[in-house]
Amino acid sequence: MNSVLKYLLFGIIVSIITLFASQNYFKQQSLTFEDCVISNIKNLNNTSVIDEIKSMCKKKFNIQDEVLNNENVKKKMNELFDLFEDMKKRMDIK
Repeated sequence: MNSVLKYLLFGIIVSIITLFASQNYFKQQSLTFEDCVISNIKNLNNTSVIDEIKSMCKKKFNIQDEVLNNENVKKKMNELFDLFEDMKKRMDIK
């Protein structure tokens, strides 16, 4: 009976240690791209290091830079104008 209590106590202690260690690990993990950048560039002044950290976080969260060319800009502007036109129509109805 005494050895069963020792194993039970040992199991409880190991479980508690594992729980605290895993909670600490997950608190340190970045949840978003912004968290990743902010947590890694604190107190940095070197722009090349900051750019490298941003690049690393983009890879981690699979974020791709959107290429700004004339077609993309025209498409985005047309979407914006369509949105404003729709809003105007809704306000005119009311």
